[in-house]
Amino acid sequence: MLGILAVSFTTLTYADEQKITVVETRRIIESSTAHNDILKQVQKKNEQFRDEIQKSESELKRKYQELETKKNALSQDAIDKKNDEISKEVAELQKRSYGQHTALEDAYRNATQILVDKTSEIVKAQAQSKGYQMVIEKGAIIYSDKSLDITDTILDEVNKTMPSVEVKFETDEVNKAPAAEPQKADAKAPIKAQDKK
Repeated sequence: MLGILAVSFTTLTYADEQKITVVETRRIIESSTAHNDILKQVQKKNEQFRDEIQKSESELKRKYQELETKKNALSQDAIDKKNDEISKEVAELQKRSYGQHTALEDAYRNATQILVDKTSEIVKAQAQSKGYQMVIEKGAIIYSDKSLDITDTILDEVNKTMPSVEVKFETDEVNKAPAAEPQKADAKAPIKAQDKK
């Protein structure tokens, strides 16, 4: 019995000496002013890309309609050639759209990683300054006393030291995306010489 009590006392003493804290990293990232700033920059660039694509789509539609109106005056070879030209433009537009989407995702991920890294630095600095021997991610535990949670403290420090993050869009990568399968003039059936009235 004395041996059991001695072991229990040793365990309790060891536990009392430990300084453990809890942090919820995801809430810090998503609630930070820097993350909100990142989202605004990505949304603005997305709107710009969308406007560019819509203008290009409108131009392709105009070219197709123009070909429709001129089909009676053109030979089948001329119609086929024009269809091929429009199809190539459609493929290029699909390639550009895919590239822009990829560029947005990469830019968001890279900017967010900067914020994650900064948050980790702040957590480590806080742990060292307060003498914490262990910092546990809140999502990895079933229960913890609120007094152990330093999430709000870290969030305040993140907002103070990194209120924003510049999102870098690698626009040069947009045109390097693999081309999509070519389609005939805005996915419409090609004009045939026998369509002439």
